[in-house]
Amino acid sequence: MITNVAVENFKCFRELDISLKMLTVLIGPNGTGKSSVLQALLLLKQSVRKTDIQHQGEFVNLADASAIVPKFLSPAASFQLTFAGTSVDLLPNTNEHVEYQWGAEFSASGRMLDCFGKIRSSIDGAALRISKEKGSKLEPDLLPSGDGYLEFHISPTIGSLADSISGSGGTDNETIATATRMMSASRKTLDAISYVPAVRGLIRPRYPLGDRLLDDVSLESGLSGQEEQTASNLGYSRPLEERLSDLMKRVTGTGLRAEIVPPQSVEVQSIVSAGTVNMVAEGFGANSLILLLHQLLNAKQGATILIEEPEIHLHPKAQADLAEVLADTAKAERKQIIMTTHSEYVAGRLLTLVAEGSLTIDELAIYAFDKDAAGECSATEIEVTERGQVKGGLAGFHDATRDEMRRYADGLRNRA
Repeated sequence: MITNVAVENFKCFRELDISLKMLTVLIGPNGTGKSSVLQALLLLKQSVRKTDIQHQGEFVNLADASAIVPKFLSPAASFQLTFAGTSVDLLPNTNEHVEYQWGAEFSASGRMLDCFGKIRSSIDGAALRISKEKGSKLEPDLLPSGDGYLEFHISPTIGSLADSISGSGGTDNETIATATRMMSASRKTLDAISYVPAVRGLIRPRYPLGDRLLDDVSLESGLSGQEEQTASNLGYSRPLEERLSDLMKRVTGTGLRAEIVPPQSVEVQSIVSAGTVNMVAEGFGANSLILLLHQLLNAKQGATILIEEPEIHLHPKAQADLAEVLADTAKAERKQIIMTTHSEYVAGRLLTLVAEGSLTIDELAIYAFDKDAAGECSATEIEVTERGQVKGGLAGFHDATRDEMRRYADGLRNRA
């Protein structure tokens, strides 16, 4: 689980530092930096094991590195991306718990300048210690800090420091294994991130049946490749098809069925009252849920799912019901969701769940994003009470509703 994301001189942010929970909701007007939070993590994910930031890849496609550094900075400065989190069960048959913070500084062109962070680990509550033989050199130097962490400071490739550690002379194998495992926690977190883009849905009546079922359905081969693998997975796995269909029924009342069509194709159908119809002939609402719910169900326990605007193409009631489906699934399957939304119904249902007691304030975080006249973005955490109330209301949502009602009343009055 990712517990914190921080950026400096990134996109429209001079500085941003937000804490994340099981469900983190990012709200605010268009162009205020909500998606940039997701992009920071996705840039790191697609840059794993590289020395430069990969500004064009399977998850994020920026024109060039100059699109990363804020335009209000002149000359262009370096930028930093940092995230923190926890990882469990890195060591088989044990209850190992690792806490880490990982950060890197990049030049304006995207070249890595520095890498830094800290880690600590425990098995069954007992803290692990990394020792160095006298005169040996363990790279990176893991230095104890006052809070029980071991700090590191080195310039490796993004993700794994195993090569630096194992290449050190005079260090015992057990120490190497311990340090390597601890340092791999951040990489495993990035590897486990799933992404649901705003553009989604099945656009072809049939897809070729792939050669196998895959747990990880990434965007490596583009959106069309993700559609094909999703259709194949539904064709291969009846349990997955049934679970996804059940969740769709909760949101839109419409189920789903995947049929294998000779010679080697999959047709995804919508189950309606009159029978079945090809999904591309169904409304946009049900179709837009397939890739989203597939990623949600396919993600491993402890994984993080990034979702752009889950409410796309959905009726207000369906938007609220989808929010509840996301919350229920995240809790039941120990998954983390970070999502952007423009829907007051999504945010409102999550607050209702808090009021009802099925969601706690330790499981939900809401951040309101904004942009000033100079183009600099910022985010403010909205305080949620145990009764599901928010101090000051939901920025933008309640204001828009109030302004619309006032305008409506003024229009009636002026015509009287």
